[in-house]
Amino acid sequence: MDWAKKLWDQLREVFGPMPPGMRLTTALLLAVLVVSLGMLVFYRPSGPRIYLLGGESFSSAELTAMEAAFAQEGLRGYEIVGGRVRVPSGRQNDYIAALAKHNALPANFGEILDRALDKGSPYEPRDRRQERIKNAKQVVLSQFISSMRGIERAMVMYDVVERGGLNRERLITAAVIVKPEGTAALDPALAQSIRMMVVAAIAGLQPKDVAITDVNTGQTTFGEASPYGSPLQDPYFTRKRLYEQQLKEDILRALAMVPGVTVTPYVELDPEQFRREEQIKHDPKTVEYQTLETTRTVTRQQDVAGGRPGYVAQQGANVPLRLGASGTARQEQEEESQRSQLNVVSSQIVRSERVGLIPKRVSVAVTIPSSYFRKIWEERYPPSGGAGSAQPDPAQLDAIRAEVITNIKQLVAAVLPKPEGVTDPTQLVTVAEFQDLPPPPLPSPPWSTLVLQWLDENWKTLGIIVLMAATLGLLARGLKGISIAAEKTASAGESPATQPAGTSPTAEATSTTSRLGRFQTKGASLRQELAQVVAEDPTTAVEILRAWISGGKR
Repeated sequence: MDWAKKLWDQLREVFGPMPPGMRLTTALLLAVLVVSLGMLVFYRPSGPRIYLLGGESFSSAELTAMEAAFAQEGLRGYEIVGGRVRVPSGRQNDYIAALAKHNALPANFGEILDRALDKGSPYEPRDRRQERIKNAKQVVLSQFISSMRGIERAMVMYDVVERGGLNRERLITAAVIVKPEGTAALDPALAQSIRMMVVAAIAGLQPKDVAITDVNTGQTTFGEASPYGSPLQDPYFTRKRLYEQQLKEDILRALAMVPGVTVTPYVELDPEQFRREEQIKHDPKTVEYQTLETTRTVTRQQDVAGGRPGYVAQQGANVPLRLGASGTARQEQEEESQRSQLNVVSSQIVRSERVGLIPKRVSVAVTIPSSYFRKIWEERYPPSGGAGSAQPDPAQLDAIRAEVITNIKQLVAAVLPKPEGVTDPTQLVTVAEFQDLPPPPLPSPPWSTLVLQWLDENWKTLGIIVLMAATLGLLARGLKGISIAAEKTASAGESPATQPAGTSPTAEATSTTSRLGRFQTKGASLRQELAQVVAEDPTTAVEILRAWISGGKR
């Protein structure tokens, strides 16, 4: 415990000579210094901002509810960028808690239907239950369409009417009111996607019964009864776009080593949608198909008149009669045979089916920036001796251009489908060169904006450092005044024996009086100078006044 005692003795030596007011001020400054040091060590600035909920985009209605929740909780460090909310990375939990507290989190579409079903009771009428489910379905569809990119808000309404009569029918109509972002008109492709989504969500609804209204333009469009009414529903147009998009992606992957390359394919489809063929081939040689053989046998037997000759015939009437022995029989047998043969012509039947709308002819246009050829020339012919960039030789540059174009044609031709009647598929590829212009430089923000942004992110840390520096300065100045006063007190309290030879109390008083002589000749400015000394160093001023008064008494 020696170190603690030594520390305590040093503190007593430092703070002992201080007046009570000075001790209190020093203690407060030390407390501020400790707190500032703790905040500087343990405080972590927010750092870069991050997007809330993984960067999910929200509709205007959802953003309004979020801003209201943030305002009620006093959270003001957020900003909205393109429908997304960016918050300080260290406080994202506070913002999520505020959304959950005020029920402003993005709605889960399944929960809306669940809540609608849970509100019912076993004794609820059937029509009321269906009406509640219908309303929940409208809310789900509205929120889902509002969450699409380019849609600010949307509302879906539909109605079902039962037609009476012998043939009961259900008439279902729907209306979708859409507000695109800004003042732009609704994209026809997006409108068609919304229409088909609503048709799929409501059983029995037909595309021709769905009306979509654009709030920005005020136009209302209905679906077509025929699938060929809209160009977006044309199977030829749809498949053509699909083939061109797939072909473009394949070619871009093959030309990934060429920076700035552009690819534009054109696909011509076979207009036949479906073909079924049946081909029959006959063989001139006949083939035995069926043989029929018939055999017929006829037997005839005839008895001859007269009795049986011999002894038996001369017997009396009581002799037993023998069957078959009445007379002599004559028998005839006749056999007839018939054979028929059926011959047919052999044939071969070939049936084939082919789905139409397949690529018939494909051509591709490829453009390459001219800077790509120059970069290849710089790689092949680097400057020697550390010289700067030199101008390329036109002949060398032309050779590189021809080589690159040939390679690209062969590479793209390998990706294209093989058309009929084309021997050289590279003829279907056109490669052109364009002069690429450097984009204009992005304007850099002024230094004042950067400074303000840095201060906005680090003002707390900077303020703590300034406060610590001011505290240390005040403590150093106070300790310096205490040390000066202690030295003067020690020199004033020395005994005559320890004073140097030739000095006396009278001489010390004379020296003190001479040090204060400037206050005796100033006249009216004595008060001002004395106030200045007291303001600059109160402890030293007290010691000087004490010596001055004691010198005056002597």
